[in-house]
Amino acid sequence: MSRIPKSNNIPADYSDLLQLAVTEIRTARKVIAKQINSSTNSVYWNLGKLLFERQIKEGYGSGVVKQLSVDLKHEFPDMGLSPRNLWDMKRFYERYTEADTKLRQLVAVLPWVHHLLLVNKVKDDVEIALQDINKPIGVAAYQLLLPKEQLQTLIVDEINNSEKE
Repeated sequence: MSRIPKSNNIPADYSDLLQLAVTEIRTARKVIAKQINSSTNSVYWNLGKLLFERQIKEGYGSGVVKQLSVDLKHEFPDMGLSPRNLWDMKRFYERYTEADTKLRQLVAVLPWVHHLLLVNKVKDDVEIALQDINKPIGVAAYQLLLPKEQLQTLIVDEINNSEKE
């Protein structure tokens, strides 16, 4: 935090006021980030579901997915709607659609990049990947390394927080 200039017009408890304001802003940013993550996952789930329900398959439906990507990028240029991402959304839906409700709640709090790692790199069930979380799930130089206890705490906290809202 920046140094507070001394002035006759600033009350003695100004630093408390500043700290409270900073805490409010940081808390709001965390809430917004969680909401964005949740909404993003929901949109990607629904797009994956659309592709799944239309029985679009790689090879047979690749032209449809390419055209869908072009049209969606035209409408939403700032979103990652490449053909590859659309296929990833379909795999995301397929991976979890028949999963246990508890597992779906657990993975719902993960950021999209972690879903990509799980969908594209983990061949075993997601439950096995979550149980053996000390093993790295790697893509190039990026690795998801989170101790099991820390992941469990994070997931439980996220579920409890979402139930309170």
